[in-house]
Amino acid sequence: MNRLIRTALGAMVMLLALAPAALAAGPGDTGGRGQSRSIDGLIVSIGEDVVLAEGEHADALVVLGGDAVVRGTVDGLVIVDGTATLESATVSRIFVANGTVNADAGTVVGRAISEVRGSIYAEPGARLPGIRDVETDAALIAMALAPVAILLGIGAIVLVYAVALLVAGLGARQARGAGALMAAEPWKALAAGLVVSVVLPVVAGALILTVVGAPIGIALLVPGIPLLAFAGWLVAAIWLGEVALARLGGSAAPATRHPFRAALLGVTVLSLAGIVPLVSGIATMFGTGALVLAAFRGSRSERSPEGSAPAGSVPGSPVGDGAGDGAGDGAGAGTGSSGQGPLWGPATSAAS
Repeated sequence: MNRLIRTALGAMVMLLALAPAALAAGPGDTGGRGQSRSIDGLIVSIGEDVVLAEGEHADALVVLGGDAVVRGTVDGLVIVDGTATLESATVSRIFVANGTVNADAGTVVGRAISEVRGSIYAEPGARLPGIRDVETDAALIAMALAPVAILLGIGAIVLVYAVALLVAGLGARQARGAGALMAAEPWKALAAGLVVSVVLPVVAGALILTVVGAPIGIALLVPGIPLLAFAGWLVAAIWLGEVALARLGGSAAPATRHPFRAALLGVTVLSLAGIVPLVSGIATMFGTGALVLAAFRGSRSERSPEGSAPAGSVPGSPVGDGAGDGAGDGAGAGTGSSGQGPLWGPATSAAS
C-alpha cells in the first residue's frame, strides 16, 4: 500500500512538473520537445516515445501523447493518446484512454486491462485477462445506484418538510421574529449573513489549527455551520409562506392561526425557486443573518432593566395585550414602532 501511494504521488508531481512544457509544445507538435522523467521505479513521459528494454522493471510507466515499447516488466502501464507495443512483456495492469495497445504472442498481462475509448490487439498466444470498459462500468454503477439515489432524495424531501413543521410548531415565535427582521431591516440581515458566512469558517479553521480547540472547530465546521445555514433557509421559507398566504388571502384576511400552512407553502416555493442559481444562497444569507440579529438583540433585551428596551430594537418578544398588526401584508408582520402582538400565536383580527 505504501509503495502504491508513493508511486501515485510521484506520478502526480511529475505530471505537474512536465505539463507546462507539454502544453507549450501545442497539439500534435511534440517533436524534439517531449519531456520524460524517471524516479524510484516511476517513468512519466509527455509527448515523447519510451522504450523499456528486456530485463528492465518499472513500478509504473505513464505515457501521455507518445508511444511506448515495452520488453521488460511493468506493474502499471498507462497510455493516453498514444500506442503501447508489448513485445514479450510482463505487465500487471494496463489502462488505456484514446489509445492503442498491441501485444505479441509472448506478452503476459496478469491482472486487469481497463480502457476508455481505447483499442486492444493481441496476437495468438498472448495471455490477457478480460478487458473492462470503464464507461460501461460507470453506466452500470449509475443504473444500479439510481433507485438508491431516488429513495435518498425522497427521504431528504420528507425530512425537510418534517423539520419545517417542527420549527413552525415549536419555534414559531422565533421564526416570525427573524422574519420580521428580514422585512424591516433587509440590508442589515443580509450583511449579518455575509459576515457570519465568512467569520465562522475562519474561526473554525483557526480552532482546528490549535490542538486544544480542534474538536470545537470540527464541530463548528461540520454540523454547526450547515445546521445554521439550514435554519436560516427555513426562516426565509416560512417568512415567504406567510407573505404568500397574506397575499392570497387579501390584506383583510386574519393572521394565520397555525404556522404549518406557511411552512409547507414556503418550503415548496423556495425549493422550486432554488432551481434558479443563487436564489437559495441569497435566501439562506437573509435568513441566517436575521437569526443572528434576532439572537443578539434578544440577549440584549434580557440584560436590559425591566420595562425598558434597547434603543432601535426590532420587536422580537411578545407584548402583553397583543395589540398590533395582525396579518398585514405578511411581509411586515411583527414590525412597526409600537404595540406589537405575539410573534406567532392565536389568530387576531387584522387592523382595519
